[in-house]
Amino acid sequence: MLLGGQPATGGLAAQVIMTRPASRGGFRDQARTIPWSEDTITNVWSSTKTVTSLAALMLVDRGELDVDAPVARYWPEFAAEGKQDVLVRHLMSHASGLDQPAVVEDLYDWPKSTSRMAAQAPWWEPGTASGYHALNMNKMGPGVVGSDRGAEYGQAIYDAVTR
Repeated sequence: MLLGGQPATGGLAAQVIMTRPASRGGFRDQARTIPWSEDTITNVWSSTKTVTSLAALMLVDRGELDVDAPVARYWPEFAAEGKQDVLVRHLMSHASGLDQPAVVEDLYDWPKSTSRMAAQAPWWEPGTASGYHALNMNKMGPGVVGSDRGAEYGQAIYDAVTR
């Protein structure tokens, strides 16, 4: 439940409450006439990468996930197209060689975007280079972090962090 009684639905939600006056953060409008204030709403980028990594590292700490193991140990479909040697740490460090998981229209279709990620061939030899995984790191949630391969991202992460 978020402040104001609003339910946190449809995925992962986070809320930061500042207890002291905010430092200058910029402006709320393009004309730069309205400064940020303590109630300025803003988006947060890459939060799913942080939460996915947290869940993965909690599993590592419990001995339930090995970052040096092939992704296919946890997500067998991922081994397609020469990815059988891609390690969990390659996914977590943006070094898996994977392209984006889907076109924008597919991003909200979990089975379609994760199937596409599992079926694609790497662009480069995994572990030899880094390429920012802007949209596909959270796709490892159910495949690698989740105990239920059919779980949606939010449920997979919730299960990993709370059990």
